[in-house]
Amino acid sequence: MIVILSIERRKEMALKTFQSLLDCGVPKEKIKIIYGYDKLDYPEIKSHYLIPNALYELIIPQTVGDIFYVECGTKFKVNPLNIEIDKEKINWLGYVKILKNYIVGGKCVYFPRIILEDLKKNIKPNTHMDRLIRNYGIKNNNLLVSENSIVDFYKYESEFNTKKNKKNIV
Repeated sequence: MIVILSIERRKEMALKTFQSLLDCGVPKEKIKIIYGYDKLDYPEIKSHYLIPNALYELIIPQTVGDIFYVECGTKFKVNPLNIEIDKEKINWLGYVKILKNYIVGGKCVYFPRIILEDLKKNIKPNTHMDRLIRNYGIKNNNLLVSENSIVDFYKYESEFNTKKNKKNIV
């Protein structure tokens, strides 16, 4: 199952990501959009905690089996279901960039169900999603990072006729 995490205000972006997956050959029934927590509705929660909280409270309970976690606004170059992956480890397939000791952007990440359940039990969702993935994967020696990202990104301004500002950020 491929799960696109979005918020209601970004529905158009989620649908573009959905279409991008269809265009790469992913069957419609293998894709699910889940609308998470919007900063405007939850001002008391730090914005970078909203995504891990959505993973724990919405995505894990609403899915069965392994998942590909995808952020809305992601444009796929290839079908992630056709990529050979290690089904025992976290496979970080889509990201913005890799820095010396850090990976920016959890744009497309494969999670085995057993790891999702362990994350939920043992890791507090009080950090950025990319840090949560990286730190858990390194600590448990179960993180694989694709040499090349399989995704591009839609540009807010040109693709959605909006300005990227605090009101548009999850």
